[in-house]
Amino acid sequence: MEIKDSAGGTVSVTGTTTVSITDGNTVFTDLRFLPGKYNVVLGFQNGSVEWKSKELLEIKAGNNDFNLAMHFDKIVADVTYTVSFNSNGGTGKVPDSITVNAGEELTLPGRENMTKANSTFTGWQTKTGDATAEDFLKQGDKYKPTSSTTLYARWVATESIDPISITITGFESNGTANLYIRDAAGAGVYDPNNAGVQATGGSAAFTDLRFLPGSYRIVVSFFSGTETEWRSKELLEIKAGSNSFALATDFAKVEPTVISVTGITDPDAARANITIWQGREKVAEGWAYQIQGGNANFTLKASDSQFMFTGGGSAEIILQLRNESHDDLGFYHTSMTLNAGTTNTIPFNTFTEMPPLEITVTGIPDKYTHGSIALLFPGKTEAAGYVDGASLTIPNSTFTIKNVPAGTYDVLFLLMNQDGVVEFHKLASRNITKNTTLQFSAFTVMPTTTVTVSGLESLNGLQVRLGVFESGSYLANGFGTINGGKVVFTLFDDSSLPLNPSGSFQLILKVGSEELTVTKTITAEQDNKFTFADFGGKPLIVIAVTDLPNSSEGNAKIRVLNGSAEVASGSADSLWNNEAVFVLKANSGEFFNTPGTYSLELEFFRYNGDVHSKYSLASKPLVSGANTIPLTTFTKE
Repeated sequence: MEIKDSAGGTVSVTGTTTVSITDGNTVFTDLRFLPGKYNVVLGFQNGSVEWKSKELLEIKAGNNDFNLAMHFDKIVADVTYTVSFNSNGGTGKVPDSITVNAGEELTLPGRENMTKANSTFTGWQTKTGDATAEDFLKQGDKYKPTSSTTLYARWVATESIDPISITITGFESNGTANLYIRDAAGAGVYDPNNAGVQATGGSAAFTDLRFLPGSYRIVVSFFSGTETEWRSKELLEIKAGSNSFALATDFAKVEPTVISVTGITDPDAARANITIWQGREKVAEGWAYQIQGGNANFTLKASDSQFMFTGGGSAEIILQLRNESHDDLGFYHTSMTLNAGTTNTIPFNTFTEMPPLEITVTGIPDKYTHGSIALLFPGKTEAAGYVDGASLTIPNSTFTIKNVPAGTYDVLFLLMNQDGVVEFHKLASRNITKNTTLQFSAFTVMPTTTVTVSGLESLNGLQVRLGVFESGSYLANGFGTINGGKVVFTLFDDSSLPLNPSGSFQLILKVGSEELTVTKTITAEQDNKFTFADFGGKPLIVIAVTDLPNSSEGNAKIRVLNGSAEVASGSADSLWNNEAVFVLKANSGEFFNTPGTYSLELEFFRYNGDVHSKYSLASKPLVSGANTIPLTTFTKE
């Protein structure tokens, strides 16, 4: 019990203010405070219910009797419980905590991407340590907490789980099939970790699967020229050992939402891609690898999964056309109501060509050398539109974004300073039109986590990347230029937002197409320092071919010849910032580090593997470390 004065202040009371309820009555005795008019608050020990006097009560010396129903109002407090999850010796992303109101149930999540060596995730338990039977909680089960608590991942030795095989019958042709197992709530139990299995003679056999028997949903995708998808009609009972299910009786064929754009008039348009936005969230996308007779057909895939999109409703649709070489031919926009699970025909003339958005940032300090812009819908974390990094003009730089319409966005400004360090600056909720000017001073700096790698003196001037992985799953990346023997990576995610992870991660330093790996601990919002030796770095000969055309796409290969004999080669799997970086390897597969004078042959490939240009250089001295060669030095064949 609490006594409060007319102003709401708590009155100092001595005596027994906490008592038990007996026969529906409470008696508070020997209370010491001055008689008068007060508010009285009664609270039950579990905190879920309070009673407060409807008005000031006259409390006199001696005995005072009040009736709960007559003199008090019942106030139900908002009591919530939070259930947190612990990997219990595993690694990888743990499911986010779940908060529910008292008395409510929650659905237990799956493992996210947690893994543990030689172990299989089988659910949750209330205690840390080895798997127990008495408190086993299966993913997808309902769970009603009675207090805030932590549940621990339940791991079972994989070899102790009986293997499961599943045969799917009823395919009408040969092809490639993949199998996905989901619990009742839709959380993943098993995903394929290879290119699928071959369906021959009308059936596909998936063997040596390791998960607990039970009732699950199954999704089957099948590719034989075109892709089809089936989902089980209901939960299927999967037992240890052999299981067989038929497409015709146990599954329903998915009818995806399809878009057919007709009457495309651009004669150079050979392929296209399309994105679907609803409520400022990208919900689906599709690709047309051929445009025939002016028509492009898109079978939509959900953006948050590998499954077909079956939804409908009001949508913003953005179409991009490309030529045979994948060059951009323009972006187009329309709004319409999609019909779910059927083909939606959209004449091309209902699209409006989106003019590029030109954003000029003024007052940029001269310590910055490169920058890029990303546009995010306010409060969202996925970039709706972006422009690749480019050299800055100081103090004013203009950026052109093609793939979004005019509107209100959060503006993210990524900047690289003279030391090669990337910074993130943000400006919230700005109206972006065809021509928009923004003041640099209006942006605010965002907190970041950096990784510094030193000991790279021989590779000064090279552009390199860093990947951060958690239990084999991609988490973040960074990029930078080696300067003064070191490079500083600012970590960010796929949404171009800074990411601030803490814990043990796999770091992959990528020089050209070569990947050097180490496992290290990272502390969020700090500079984490490592050396090239930590990555097992060895002396290298690296060739950086610079000054590539702005339209360069695809990949490249370089061959190093001594006379007519090839002694080394290197590949560049991406052409980033108008540069191709090659780490040379000998024919044996070992890193090549024999300085000397050689002739070079250079080939550039389109994404489809076709060679689109060849160059040669008759004589070039190569040194250990970085060798920068402008493309203009080569002779085009």
